[in-house]
Amino acid sequence: MFRPVTLVRVNIYVVTTHASRVSWVLARLGLLHLADVRQVTVGPATACPGHAQELARRYHALRERSKKLMALLSLPYEPWGLEAEVIPETGLAALEEELGQLEQSIPPLLDRCSRLAELQREKTWQAQVLRLLVASGIDLTRVRKSHRLVVYLGVVPAQHRSALVQAFSPFPHLLEQLGALDSGTAMVVAFLSDDREKAEEAFKAVAFQKVATPARAAQDLLREAEQAEAEAAAQLQTLQAALRQAATQAHHTLSVLQRKAEVALALLAARRHFGHIGHTSLISGWVPKEKVAEVESKILAATAGAAYVEILNPEEAREVREGRRDAEGYTLASDGRVFPHVDFPDGALSVCALCPGSWGAPGGRP
Repeated sequence: MFRPVTLVRVNIYVVTTHASRVSWVLARLGLLHLADVRQVTVGPATACPGHAQELARRYHALRERSKKLMALLSLPYEPWGLEAEVIPETGLAALEEELGQLEQSIPPLLDRCSRLAELQREKTWQAQVLRLLVASGIDLTRVRKSHRLVVYLGVVPAQHRSALVQAFSPFPHLLEQLGALDSGTAMVVAFLSDDREKAEEAFKAVAFQKVATPARAAQDLLREAEQAEAEAAAQLQTLQAALRQAATQAHHTLSVLQRKAEVALALLAARRHFGHIGHTSLISGWVPKEKVAEVESKILAATAGAAYVEILNPEEAREVREGRRDAEGYTLASDGRVFPHVDFPDGALSVCALCPGSWGAPGGRP
C-alpha cells in the first residue's frame, strides 16, 4: 500500500561525536530523505578529510578481510537480519584485533587440512599400487638379487605408456603391467644397471611416478601402507571436524564484522552530506509530518539529549521556495519508509530513503 504524504524539513544539530549514532538511528528508521548541507560549515573543522579517509580505508580493509576469510571457508554471507550497530571509532581497533585472531587461527588450520588430505591421497595411492603388486605374484626381492638389474615399481600416465615402451626399446628391459589406476598404469620396470642414465631420462620424459619398495616382502609393505593410509584418514577426519567447528563459530562473527564495516562505510558516505558548525554536525532532510515525533524521540534517546531537532514547515525550506522541491511529491509505504519522487529529464524516479544501501544516490541531493 502506498499513499501520498506531506513532508516537513528537519534539521538535526548534534554534537559531532554522536553524529554516527544519529545516522544509524535514522538509517534504521528509514524515514529521512537526506539533503546535502555540506556547504553549511562555520568555525574550525572538527574532523579533517584525511581522518575520514583513514577511517574509510580501515573499514574497507575490515570488510575485505572478512570477505576473504569467509570465501576461504566457503561460508555464505546473508546480511539481512544481522544486528550490526554502528562502530564507534574507539571500537574499531578491537574489531580489527578480533579479525586478526581469526586470520591467525583459521588459515593455518586450512593449510594443515590441505597437507594432510594430500598425504592421505599419497598413502592411498601407494596402497593401491602395492595391492596390484601382491595380486601379480611378482617377488621384487628375488628379482633384485641379481645385482646387475635395477628394478622399479611405479605408475605411468595412460597417455604416456606407449612412449615409455618406445623409450626402453633400444636396450634390454622388462616392462610388466600390473593393472590400471585412476592415475595411470601400474608397472614393474627392470633394466641393466649400465642403462640407468638412459632409463632415468625416459622416466622423467613420461612422468613415471615411483613407489618406494624397501627390500621386504610385498605383503609386509602393503600392511604398512594400509596402516599409514588409515592413520592419515583418521587424522584428516579429526582435523576436518575441528575446521568445521571453527567455521561454524566464525560464521556469525565474520558476517557481523562484514556488515558492520558496510554500515560504517555507508555512514561515512552519508556524513559527506552533513554540515558542521564548530563541534556540532548538521543533518538535514525531509521527514513525513506524522512521523516527526517518532524521529525526534529516537534521536534524543540515542544521544541522551545531546541533540536538537529543528522542524521547518515545507514552505520555509529553501528548496521549496525556489521551486526545486515539491514537499507533497512523496509516497509513504505500508512499512513506514519514505519514497521521494524526483523528476529527472528522462522522467525516471529516484528512490532514496536514508538507509545504507541508498546513500549517495542522485535523489539524495536537495
